[in-house]
Amino acid sequence: MVKKIFKQAAIAVVCAAALSSFLDWKVWPLSVIVGGLLGLANLKAMVWGIEGLISAYKASGMLVFFSMLRLFLILLIITGLLVLKLVNIPGILVGFTIIFTLIIKEGLVYAKEES
Repeated sequence: MVKKIFKQAAIAVVCAAALSSFLDWKVWPLSVIVGGLLGLANLKAMVWGIEGLISAYKASGMLVFFSMLRLFLILLIITGLLVLKLVNIPGILVGFTIIFTLIIKEGLVYAKEES
């Protein structure tokens, strides 16, 4: 399921970045791509965390720690890029929203197939 999300996300994020280039050639496309990449990295980290939780006994403390670390790293990356004025917040949110929508869509498709 994650591979399918990655394939769909690559197409959707590139299309959204191309469309956003009409708004501001330099900032918007990079912002959308960065938001999409951070969303995909977050998805991959969540998958690793959940797999670790399933396979490990009483790993909830470590799961909380790595979740907080993951969020801190994402915020650190976004803050650094904002300070350098390479990205903007709405563009990053567009990239995140694309990934979030694809995760929800694939989850619903999977749930429908299982029932």
